[in-house]
Amino acid sequence: MDQNNLNDFDSTDTYDHYDAIFQPDYDRYMRDYESYQHYVGLCEQEAGGSSDGPKRRRTYIYREREEAEQRLIDDYFGDDEYEPKYPEEKFRRRPTATDIQKTYELHEEKHGLPGMLGSIDCMHWDWKNCPKSLHGQFKRSTNKYPTLMLEAVADQKLWIWHAYFGVPGANNDLNVLYGSPLFDDEIADIAPECPFVVNGHTYRKCYYLADGIYPAWSTFVKTFSVARDEKTLKFKRVQEAARKDIERAFGVLQGRWGIIRQPARAMQINILKRIMYCCIILHNMILEDEGFEVNLRDVFVNPAPNIVRDWVERCDLHVRKTKELRDRKTHIDLRQDLMEHLWNNDDE
Repeated sequence: MDQNNLNDFDSTDTYDHYDAIFQPDYDRYMRDYESYQHYVGLCEQEAGGSSDGPKRRRTYIYREREEAEQRLIDDYFGDDEYEPKYPEEKFRRRPTATDIQKTYELHEEKHGLPGMLGSIDCMHWDWKNCPKSLHGQFKRSTNKYPTLMLEAVADQKLWIWHAYFGVPGANNDLNVLYGSPLFDDEIADIAPECPFVVNGHTYRKCYYLADGIYPAWSTFVKTFSVARDEKTLKFKRVQEAARKDIERAFGVLQGRWGIIRQPARAMQINILKRIMYCCIILHNMILEDEGFEVNLRDVFVNPAPNIVRDWVERCDLHVRKTKELRDRKTHIDLRQDLMEHLWNNDDE
């Protein structure tokens, strides 16, 4: 086409990007109107109406949603006539003797740590609508919002065995531990006895992997702050890798339930507690449904002891059990035996 003569323009010339802009208004409007007609036809077809637009067929898949909902209610909630298939205490139960033995085997196979019951740690949940009068208890200077703390224990399959929620976020993990019911059964002498042997020594209490802020108790195994030699380096690497179980559990919990991933909007602490515990129960229900539960038997509650003690005996028992629980020497000996066990069973 001659650039100096606009009368020589031919619409059959090569298309360029200016044609979409400088085309006649009628053509542009007709193109948009045809697209609009196509969209309206699809919308009317999905709504059950009829139109002259193109038809799109769908294959209906019957998913039995109503029957599945009824089965869910029958299995987990029951009604006035039938008991639920799964008892109320199953998904927030304390570990029984069978649970502990199965967890021992699981962690020894996965991490090479005999006697390990799980990993313990805390997480914070932002509280956006916290009342101003409570900011001094629930807010840290490093956080944008006030927070509530969750203490939890999880095993390698991410089953949450213990959950304690509602502590103000201005506290640290030690404050949460001192108010937690984690060791109430141990102090009351109703926890199941499940001894284990490591490096030729027998220990009567299981232990949890913890980070450096937790105290040197007989039921906690912490890593070394500095690796002095190859043995401590190997133990440090294994302990820190195994302790990621609780971090994975927190990540999966927040990934599944967006309500606890975003800042909380309720203004009452009791409502937030119900939300958190509900999400934890649903998390364990999903693990049980997917076959990740440790114990598949029907025993969910530890048998109650038949021992009757008077006031003086209960006080003496409380003092003795607390002393055994907080024994620093047992903590050091257990960590040393675990380090020797890992070094002697090195498969690398």
